[in-house]
Amino acid sequence: MIRSNGIDLSAGRTGTDFGQGFYMTTSRNEALLSGGQAAGGRSLEVVEFRVPNAELGKLDSIHFGSAGPEWGDFVAFNRKLDVPYLPPSEWMPNPDMVTGPLFRRMGSSGPVAWPNRVPQTSIHSPNAVTIFDRYMVR
Repeated sequence: MIRSNGIDLSAGRTGTDFGQGFYMTTSRNEALLSGGQAAGGRSLEVVEFRVPNAELGKLDSIHFGSAGPEWGDFVAFNRKLDVPYLPPSEWMPNPDMVTGPLFRRMGSSGPVAWPNRVPQTSIHSPNAVTIFDRYMVR
């Protein structure tokens, strides 16, 4: 469906790591694993995007290089968990694109990432959808 109709942000679930959006990874295995959990038994289709860096640079993006405290707060905020302060303005509304570790579970000191997993990227805006749809491998 995505190849023929394009990305539909409204199909994304709420309460996810980086907010409602379309989630991707650079790993086919990760895509099948994560997609299989979300599909609930429905058939899966792996879609490839080849977006030039110049196009990615046009997007308002947040990048979390590790599962540090800011990542933990961002995940807690988007998953509607307890965040002890008002979120920074760059978190609201959602940026065009977010990249960072996958949330695994809540630990005693906050969100815990999956070890040894490829980072996820999510898009959240019509502008990002337009760019990714344009560079989708059909």
